[in-house]
Amino acid sequence: KIADEFMHPKPPGHVLVMLQTAEALGLARDEILREPMLPECRAILDFKRQLMWEGTVAEWWFSMLTEEPIGHWAASWFKTLTTQYGFTREQAVYFSTHEEADLEEHAGVMGHGSFNRMVMQRILEDGYADTREGYTLEYCALASVDLYGVMHRAAAELAP
Repeated sequence: KIADEFMHPKPPGHVLVMLQTAEALGLARDEILREPMLPECRAILDFKRQLMWEGTVAEWWFSMLTEEPIGHWAASWFKTLTTQYGFTREQAVYFSTHEEADLEEHAGVMGHGSFNRMVMQRILEDGYADTREGYTLEYCALASVDLYGVMHRAAAELAP
């Protein structure tokens, strides 16, 4: 799964398609790579990085429950950009790539949403659902959802 993030559709994977779509939106590569991120956008990355380094396996995977809904969100954005705003498939590639990666099997790789569900099921069935105080599995899942909401709200408020 991690290799898929960095290899699909070609290296450097999702980073490449993000840069391609940002360019189509009129953003320079330097703006994307060098400007400070909005705190509301940084929060989700910092939360997930903290779980990866300090949390349990179960905490991390339950925070990834957002991946399948992100696929549906990306599909909606792709459709809107290409049907209402004149973007080509190539210009909106970030969104089509996330729809494909998160919802569908592609190039022999299970969709991320299905893969994550399978991992979480095994975590629960095999007894690896250990958590730290204050980091229940429900909290890790819902905090991720809430932080994505915070990120999207901040972006919408900045839009002209």
